[in-house]
Amino acid sequence: MKQTAAIFTPTNLFYTLLAAGTFFMILTAQVFWSAIHGDGAVYSWIVREISEAGFLAGQLPSWDRTRVFAEHPYLFFYFSSLFTSVLGYSDIVLKIPNFAIAAFSILAVYVVSRKNNFSYLHFNTSQDRHAIGLLAGYVLVINATYIMQVAQPSLDPLAQLLAFLSVTVWIFYRQAFWSGILLGLAFLTKGLEILPHLAALALLVSLQNFSSKSSSTVDYFKQIAVFSLGLILPISIWVGYDLTIWNGQWISTYWSRQFTQRFFNQENLQFVWSFGILTTFIEVYLFEILFLSSALVLSAYQLHSHKSFTESLKRNISPLTLYFVFYIFFNLLAFWLIKKDSSQHLTGVLLFGALPVAEAIYKIWKSLNFKFAHQLALFGFALSLGYWMWFVSGVQKNPDIWTAIKTESERQQPDFKKLPIVVQNDTPEGYGFFYTVQWYFPEQTIYSPEMAVGDLSGKEVLLITDQGDGHLQASRTIYTQNSKLAEEP
Repeated sequence: MKQTAAIFTPTNLFYTLLAAGTFFMILTAQVFWSAIHGDGAVYSWIVREISEAGFLAGQLPSWDRTRVFAEHPYLFFYFSSLFTSVLGYSDIVLKIPNFAIAAFSILAVYVVSRKNNFSYLHFNTSQDRHAIGLLAGYVLVINATYIMQVAQPSLDPLAQLLAFLSVTVWIFYRQAFWSGILLGLAFLTKGLEILPHLAALALLVSLQNFSSKSSSTVDYFKQIAVFSLGLILPISIWVGYDLTIWNGQWISTYWSRQFTQRFFNQENLQFVWSFGILTTFIEVYLFEILFLSSALVLSAYQLHSHKSFTESLKRNISPLTLYFVFYIFFNLLAFWLIKKDSSQHLTGVLLFGALPVAEAIYKIWKSLNFKFAHQLALFGFALSLGYWMWFVSGVQKNPDIWTAIKTESERQQPDFKKLPIVVQNDTPEGYGFFYTVQWYFPEQTIYSPEMAVGDLSGKEVLLITDQGDGHLQASRTIYTQNSKLAEEP
């Protein structure tokens, strides 16, 4: 009761309100005013397919005219379709789920910050934990990679939140069954990309058991069995659902695409040194690495002895922080092996690292005796307000290619809507360009130049070409293999 009362002091309330306002503006600036594109356009399409066909449709949803979608399980799509079935398919409606997930993620890291045994730098007073919880929210939302994921109907925010809840339920509440359920749901969101979490959790639990004199081997295996039961239960329901509704089509397609075409394709089976994911990690996480390193160096210096620092760290390091280190290792290893270097695969690192990084910042702040906390909080709020206003007012003045596609769909002439569309884009965004056009022109059939050669030669089409620098041009023309964009009539 005393701790609860301590949270709601005037000073804490001031910081809490400023933090809440800052989080809201940073999240909404891009979440509600950026165009859906790339993978987000693919996932939006799947959500609409599911909403229109229903959960029990006898056919897997298609992500284009030639392939059914089995790249991931469907938990996120079913969750999002609850919103679109009621509110329609606008960009804002499709972004509401991840906006809510981001808000809940901020709340989750704050709640964990209130736990007495999360700290590895000995900040365990109620005031300290409240400050670190708010700082963790800042650490999470000011990282552009996290905001980029939240701004789209992407799978990673939900998958990583479920994994975070799974780990914290095990660490702080010893609820092995519910931890397994939550991690199983994470698998039903992102599939095999959750495996690094399973490896990190297995290592943490085993290390805790075998390093504790009071632990029981029987109890250890009992907890593992209960966790496994919880993990298998939602996955079994999904497999049974697929076998009943789709005759196992999703499982067979997923297996082929993930194992044959992705994990064990010819490129991955050839050993080639590639540090793409490590480079991406450093680019995305550089400032956080600097804060963590500085806090550890500062702690070692204050203890005046390497031996005393090492012993103190062993005795007091938080299980959540230890898990964070294990997860970074397994996550980087996994995506190094399959040669994937997209920043979206670091969403879990950002979420799990929010508290350790926040505590490191707090350590540096307290040790150097910085002042002006009120002024800094106000300055951060003012910056986020300026960012929010600039983005909302400036997005239409300087559109990117995704906004240009959305704008073109809104002003399209009625007679153009009957024409098939051929998209031309020779940049690395070609994949995203195709699916973004498909999302914003849902009533028309979309073709790449390769698709169009056989089907559309000599026919009238709407040709949409990426002209670079955030501009595109659309023209009605007779399509040939060597079609170039004609002047608009």
